[in-house]
Amino acid sequence: MTSDALPDFRTTVDILVTWTGAVTMLRYAHTLSRSRASTLEVRTLFLVLVLSATLLARGFLWLWPESAVLSIAVGIPASFLPFAATFFVEGLLRRHVPGPMKLFAIGATLTALVGTIAGAATADSELTSVFTKLFLVPLLLTLLSLGIILVSRDRSSLSRTENSLVRACMVVTLISLPLAATDFRLYTGWPVARMGTLGALLICYTLLRTPQENARLERWARDIGLLVGKSVLASALLSVLLREMEIWVFVDFFILVFALVISYAIWDRLRDSETSNRLTELLRYLASEYPASMKDFLRELKHLSLTADAELIAGDDLTRYDRGAVLRAMSGRSNVVALARLRQLRDSDTGTFDALETRGADELTDLLERKGVTHIGLLSDRPLQLL
Repeated sequence: MTSDALPDFRTTVDILVTWTGAVTMLRYAHTLSRSRASTLEVRTLFLVLVLSATLLARGFLWLWPESAVLSIAVGIPASFLPFAATFFVEGLLRRHVPGPMKLFAIGATLTALVGTIAGAATADSELTSVFTKLFLVPLLLTLLSLGIILVSRDRSSLSRTENSLVRACMVVTLISLPLAATDFRLYTGWPVARMGTLGALLICYTLLRTPQENARLERWARDIGLLVGKSVLASALLSVLLREMEIWVFVDFFILVFALVISYAIWDRLRDSETSNRLTELLRYLASEYPASMKDFLRELKHLSLTADAELIAGDDLTRYDRGAVLRAMSGRSNVVALARLRQLRDSDTGTFDALETRGADELTDLLERKGVTHIGLLSDRPLQLL
């Protein structure tokens, strides 16, 4: 690439900002894919993947703006934004949106997809402008309709935490719309670097905050204000070093610095979420959807650090033991029995327990000691399965 073909300063900032957002969102998607995803996390993952693919391809398009192939590569994932946003809102509300809204979202996606491909295939600037509107109008109408659905939601059907998250996401969306408009600088005349990526990063940052942090909008605004303040300070220090910096260049630097600052905050939260202790990991598991079958339950236990070493005992492993005595020893108690309790039951000479119960305790004690474990749980009695 010759020096004349290199992008100018502002375009370079655009590319760095959008690629910063793409890498951060791919990191977020990686974390979501590794966790035991709830319905909201699954839908968030789809939205994040669509946004990250769009941002990644868009950076290359701004580097080579004449490429029709790159234009299509950006437009295809971007065209799925109406459907991805609808899919995400259903996760927020924990229920399906009305059928007509789903059909509208699918139609908006198809319309945007046709507009994207047709706009990239023509060299006529006027036709390109028309096809660009075919992409933007369906997206804006979809977001407007989803906003109405969120505002008119049945608040009593959601918890206080869920209502707080919905409210925070609505505020972020309202902020993101004018930021996204700056990405179309050729049509809006925006004088500085594009800021659409910042809206996507704000969504990720909000979703990663704890329920307590999202409970009050004042706290959310204060935390965002702190990030903005750090970015202004860093840009101001840079302007001191470069005394002849124009105000517009200062704004460009601020946009880039803010993208880096909020991305660092997102990475920091992602790291904390992946290093959670056993208790918080278990609480997240309990808050997720219940497994649909015993097979699913046993598979999920292997992904919890608290139960990763658990062993299923069934079938031939129990042929030496008296099924009736084992069930008798565990009856009337918690489904989980400790080895110390079984030893106490086995060695009791007070006559409180019957012979069958004592025999079952003796057999379970032998089983636990042979396996080298301290607790046993009853999963099912027909067939007999112990964990």
